[in-house]
Order: sequence, then C-alpha cells, then structure tokens
Amino acid sequence: MSKLLNFNSIFDIGSRRYRRYRREPISCLSSDSSDTSSEENALDLNSYADVESINDSTRRLGTQKSNFTDSKIKFLSSWVDSQKFRSLVPLFQSFNRSVYKNNSFVQRNYFYKQAKRNSLLKDALASWGESDQVIAWNQLSLETAAASVVGPTVCARLFSYLNTATYDSWAFFDQKAIGSIYNAGKEDNLFKLLKSAGVSSFNVIKLEKIFKFSSGLEKKVIEAGLRKAVIDVSSSQVLSEISTSFFQDEPFPQDLAVKTNNLLKESLEDLLVLGKQTAKLIRDIAFEVGGKISSSINTYALDDRSNQTNFYADTTDYQVSTSVFDSNQPNPTLDKFWQPLENQKFVTPQWGNVKTFAINPSELSPESVIGPYLDSGDLNQTFIAELNKIVNVSFDLTAEQRLTAEFWEGGAGTFTPPGIWIDQTNDLIEVRNLNLVKAINVQFRVSQALNDAGVVAWKVKRKFNSVRPSTSINQYYFDEELPDGSLGQDFVSYLPIPAFAEFVSGHSTFSAAAFGVLTNYFSSNIFDFQQTFKDSDSLYSPDGFDGLAGEAEDITLRLKYLSEGSESAGVSRIYGGIHPPDGDLKGQILGAKVSAKVSAKVDRLMNGEDLEAPYLLPLQMFGTMDDDIDLITGLSELEEDQIQEVYGYGGMDTLSAKGDSIVHLYGGSDSDTFKVFDPGITLIRDYASGEEIYLSEDLFEVGETLSQLEFVSDASVPFTNVFIGDTKLFSLDGNLRSDEVIISMFT
Repeated sequence: MSKLLNFNSIFDIGSRRYRRYRREPISCLSSDSSDTSSEENALDLNSYADVESINDSTRRLGTQKSNFTDSKIKFLSSWVDSQKFRSLVPLFQSFNRSVYKNNSFVQRNYFYKQAKRNSLLKDALASWGESDQVIAWNQLSLETAAASVVGPTVCARLFSYLNTATYDSWAFFDQKAIGSIYNAGKEDNLFKLLKSAGVSSFNVIKLEKIFKFSSGLEKKVIEAGLRKAVIDVSSSQVLSEISTSFFQDEPFPQDLAVKTNNLLKESLEDLLVLGKQTAKLIRDIAFEVGGKISSSINTYALDDRSNQTNFYADTTDYQVSTSVFDSNQPNPTLDKFWQPLENQKFVTPQWGNVKTFAINPSELSPESVIGPYLDSGDLNQTFIAELNKIVNVSFDLTAEQRLTAEFWEGGAGTFTPPGIWIDQTNDLIEVRNLNLVKAINVQFRVSQALNDAGVVAWKVKRKFNSVRPSTSINQYYFDEELPDGSLGQDFVSYLPIPAFAEFVSGHSTFSAAAFGVLTNYFSSNIFDFQQTFKDSDSLYSPDGFDGLAGEAEDITLRLKYLSEGSESAGVSRIYGGIHPPDGDLKGQILGAKVSAKVSAKVDRLMNGEDLEAPYLLPLQMFGTMDDDIDLITGLSELEEDQIQEVYGYGGMDTLSAKGDSIVHLYGGSDSDTFKVFDPGITLIRDYASGEEIYLSEDLFEVGETLSQLEFVSDASVPFTNVFIGDTKLFSLDGNLRSDEVIISMFT
C-alpha cells in the first residue's frame, strides 16, 4: 500500500470522494430521446436516428389544429348563414364549442410542455456555468500524478497543459480573451468563428438552421453546451496524451483510462437535453474544435524541450560529480556538489531548459549559493551555521513540526508538491462557489505559476548542483556525537532525501508562486485552511506525531493566510532535514517573482491586450530569515499606479510604509512590527495576534487620539479599513475588530 493511502488526509484518494461535475441527468426535451438510460445514449452518438430538435417539436405543437379554428370554422359559419340553414345552427354551435374545447386542451398541453422545456433549459444553462467541470478534470490529473513516479516537475507540466486546454477552449468563444497556445482570432458571430477553426461547412450550416428557429433561451443553451463540450474534448485529449508518458515501465492504469472516458462520456450525455439530433451535431462540432485546440497544445508540448516522447529522460548528459570526501584524512574536504544516495538518479536535470509561460529563468536565477567553502578556500561558517540549525531542529521536532513536514512532503504516491496547490485551489473554487469562468481563470493562473516555478527552480538546481545538508552533516560531524548520542556519519533526515540537488527549495518556489497568484486573483490573502489528523497518521514517526508511545490527541494544521501556507511548505523542508534556511528563503523569493509575472500575463490574455506592450510589475522587497529592521518603502522612484510588496519572511521584522503608492506588507513568521507613515497607502496582509502597528503622529489632527480610530469591515469584502474621521489610515487583510489589533502612536 502506498504512503498516500496510509495518510488519512486530503491525499487519501481512497477516502476522498471522486468529484463528478455532472448534476442529476436532465431529461431530453424531444419525446423520442427521453430515455437517457438506454444503450443508444452512450458516448457514441453516431447511431442516433434523425429526430426532431428542440425547435421542430416547438413549431409543430404551436400550429397543430390552429388552422381549423382560425379559418375553416369562419368559413362554415358564413356558409351556414348564407344558405339560411337556420336549423343547422344549434348543431354547428355545438360542433364549434367541441372544436374550441379540444383545441384549448391542445394549447394548454403545449404551454405546459413549453414551460417544462424552458425550465429544463434554464437548469442546464445554470449547471453548465458552474465550476464542477474544471474541478473534475483537475481532480483526474491529480489522480494521474499520484499513480505515477515521474516527480514534481513533470506533474506541474501536466497541470499546466491541462488548464491551458480549458482556458484556450473558453477563450475561443470569448469576445476579447486571447488563447495561450491556440488562438483562432475573433469573429463577429459564432458561425464565422467555427468556420475559422476549420469546422466543416456542412455542420456549420446545420447549426445555423437550428439557430434560425430557436428562441433566445435555446440559443444560449446551445452555445453553452458547445462551449462545455469543447472544453471537455480538449481537456480529455490533452490529459490522455500527456498522461501516457507518465508510465514508462508499466501500462497506463486501467482505472484512470476508464475514469477519463467516463468523464467525457457523461459530459456529452448532458447535451441530450437539447434533443438527440442537436446533441449529435454539437458533439461533432466539439470534436472538431476541441480536437484542433488539443492538437495544437499537444504539438507544442512535444517541442517544449521536456523530452516527453522519451519519458522525460535527460537530454543534457548530466554527470554526477565525484565525491572528494575521505574520512581517513585528518581534515577531510567536504563535498560541495550533490551526491546521490544509493540507486538515485537526478530527476529531470534538463528541466531548466523547458519552455515557460511568463518568465525567463536565467533572469531570475540567484547569483550565488552558500557553500561549504569561501572563495579563499576557508570553511564557510555561515554554511556550518545552516547545518547546525538543521541538526538542532531535527532532534527536537514537535508534533506540529512533524505534521507540517509530512503534510507538505508530496512524495511517492501523492499529488506531488505542485499537486497539493492544485488540490487546494480546487477546494477554494468549491468553498467560494466560483462559476466556470472564474474557476478556469484561477486554475489557469495557479498551474502556469507552478510550471514556471518548476522550470526556474530546476534551472537553479542544475546551475549550482549543490550538496544536500544531510550529506554535509554526515561528513562534517562524521565521528562526532550528535544531540541524541549518535554519530554524524549515521545522521538520517526525518524525511526521505529527493533525487536532485538542494539549492533552491522546490517546495518554497512552487508554494510562493501559487500563493502569489491566488492572493492576486482573490485580492485577499485569506486561506482559512485547517485539517485534523490522528496522532497515528504519521508515516515517519513510529510513535506518532508527538513521538511518544501510545495514541495522543488529534492534531490540527491551521493556516489563516495563503502566505502562511507558502511559508509552512518552505519550513517543512527544514524540519524534514531536506533544505537549510537559505534554500527556503531563495525559493520563496523566486516564487514571488514568478507569481508577479504570471499574474500580469494572464491579466493581459484575459483582457485581450498586446502581450508585447510594456506593463507594470510590483516593486518587490525581500527580507531574510533573520530579524530585519530596515524594510522601508518609498525609497525608490515608482511608475504611476505601481504597487510595492514587502516580504519579511522569518525573524522579528519591522516593515515601514512610506510614500504615495500602495504598499502591501507581509510580515511573515514570528512576531513583526508595522509602521505607517502616510495615510491610505498601506495594506497589512498577514497581521497576527500580538503584533504591533505604529501610526505616525503626523497622521492625526490636533486633538485626535487612538481612541477615535474606527474599524470598518464588511463580510462581502476581504479587508478591514481603519479610519480617523474621514481619513483612511491603513487596511488589514481579513475582517478584524479593534480589540484584536494592537495600535500605538510614534513621533
């Protein structure tokens, strides 16, 4: 049994329900297609006989027997009157009443059917505008990741291309959005658009004919159904094509193939609400358009330098550096390059060359890494200090730290680290009740950020090829006792060591990129995540998360802010003995830069803007993992409307907001201090209980005091604004009361 199935958490596919975006089956409107459970309603709609569409029955019902009432009765009435057959008048009047009575029944029956039809169409239109479709395909991609052993970079790439398929399919129908890979251009009507995508003239003409006799509601449902089908077809074909490259030494899992086919089949069956003939036509057009979109994405993927056709084998001839460590020497030289453990092989060393969505990896790469030796050849004491932090925390892990390490691990049998964020985004879509367009938007952002983060992180890993801290601890403390009495040569990290170089932390880069685009999209840093585990759910501690024999109380991981989730993922690798603090810090910085570029590009794609035109990115300032007291904004010249972002990270930091541009302050872990010099510019994004906010006395008029501050928040908006009189002084992310915030004044 895999670790995934042992972990009683969000990674437990066995216990987590399989999300299906179909609602209860909707009966077809055509009388000849009402039995949706029959074999003829399977995925293959080619066997359907030609039947009436939603409009054929409407036209017939609307005209049946009305001609007799409107013309023939009038003729008979005048004929009887002209022939003066007065004795026939009572008989004719009785006949006339019978006809009208019968026709009234027909009309009432028609209106009843029409009302029922409109109700079903409205239900279908509402259902097809929900997010379940996006959730279902992403959930299936997560199950594919968990069933494979390809690693985080390859999985992030799958998520990226799958959500490119959903986005490009939606953008095809939108009036202004630009496709990311497939972009057919814009047309002034649906039929020209379909022709531009290569849809057969025969199918376009048939669709035009149906539209000609359709009501406004029917047209909306047909368009929504076509969009829905195109998204499903393209998603299915991209997922199927790329997923096959995940399983080199074993066949593609049959259960995943069945789920993929069933998901597409069930989606197309939903179209039967439009009648068999119309459903079949939409299905045919969807395979033409969706097939073209998926083909363009799959073709692009084959040329993105990942080496998909050869199961992502190395294309760069990476060679492991020979170890220089010799324990028999009096002062053995420490290895500075990655040393694989037994049977390890560097996972995707070529990944820094893979095509990206929004970044140039070389422009973001750090210039140096903290290694064992200085340029002078002397031992680097900063490096030794980093090792000591890992040693100290490794032998004094709390239950919360063990849980944090295991929760974010993302090892074999799980969704992998980027998959954790795709899964969390799925949950946010559900909890916040996002519609289809918003769900496509946010998953597209997150998946592109994760893929770009993987590329730049592996670019840095390959560039520096740095040694893992566990190797350095084994060598530096070789025959010395560690805090538990064991020798350094026997040190084993709490978590398994991944098969690639240390610097930088992939977890930190992935997570910071995801948190950044999510915060940007939602205009809020609020996460409100919590997950409770049993003490015995631990995979790596035989005595449970608390490390003590016997069952202990349940333990809960709580993350109020998205930024807190990113920092939690980063520090989890320190707890696990995988990365030193500097690897975490530089990964967080890389991820923040990736998120800014990805958010900006998606904004421009969604708005149909010129991708070559200049655009603004936030000015970002980064602290360290130690105490920072000089993180002050307003010192650089900014463009109009350019915002500033300040990240304190670890340590007890002081973050100050000056100037006339909007400033976003992220204090990070530990207790931080915030200073506000100018009114209306500051948004404190991760305020924690007990932290202090200092307001300059220049913000107050004579006689005004802190007791006059007013906290204004609304459940419908993500911020709390703090006023003195009519002047907004600063804002807080989330809804907070005055008694929850510590505020002082400074001169």
